[in-house]
Amino acid sequence: MIHLLSDDDKNKVSAAEIARIREGLANGCLLRTHPYVSMGTQVRVRSGVFESVEGIVTELRNRCRVIIALSVARQCFSLEMDLKDLEILSRSD
Repeated sequence: MIHLLSDDDKNKVSAAEIARIREGLANGCLLRTHPYVSMGTQVRVRSGVFESVEGIVTELRNRCRVIIALSVARQCFSLEMDLKDLEILSRSD
């Protein structure tokens, strides 16, 4: 195991995981880092029409897009956003 960023057990990466990443890169896979987001994560929109609106991730989709439920005037609606456009406020895990 290799430690990333700290010495605690939850931040260890196995040699097998690193080998898989290396193999994927060598085979032309495009790997991009993204913040870890799961359903139930509280987020805030960073910019645009909905800037500063907060919501909860309710679904994860292809290409790292999420749907968040936004509470506005006692109504909720879904909004698809790229992860890069969201600030993570708290995690559900």
